[in-house]
Amino acid sequence: MIFAKRPALDECAPFYHGYLSQVPDGDIVVTLHRQGEETVAWASGLDPALARHSYGAGKWTIAQVLGHVADGERVFAHRVLWFARRHPDPLPGFDQDQFMGAAGFEDRSLASLADELAAARRASLSLVETLRPSDLDVRGVASGASCTVRALVWLLAGHWAHHRRILAERYV
Repeated sequence: MIFAKRPALDECAPFYHGYLSQVPDGDIVVTLHRQGEETVAWASGLDPALARHSYGAGKWTIAQVLGHVADGERVFAHRVLWFARRHPDPLPGFDQDQFMGAAGFEDRSLASLADELAAARRASLSLVETLRPSDLDVRGVASGASCTVRALVWLLAGHWAHHRRILAERYV
């Protein structure tokens, strides 16, 4: 079971340790499947009127959070691909505010965003499930910090868990 080993804290930047701590032990592929299904079912079940709801001035709406999670899924999956294929060049950072300003998530329905989340997670899983044991320890640099493929796979789940928790605590 190559996907059961939790990444060590030195496999990613300290910024990400909080994300990793939100992922349960066990096979990360099973977690990614379950989490994707649960999150998409939750988002699909929301009242469409909540799409523009925010818990405070200057905070993202529910639609924007869901869009950000889909963007983050793609960014982390791109890093998995880049590093697993042993590309030597470092990757730039992910400026979430730049992405948010250009995305137009606030103009989309929750159903559309739930569909996008499902598609992004399916794409991530189709990549992750092809990884070999030797790929997981490969390191690359993104956002100026070294990270292993293993940590990035776990961060796919950790990023979703982080935002799902915030949605539950502060939004609905």
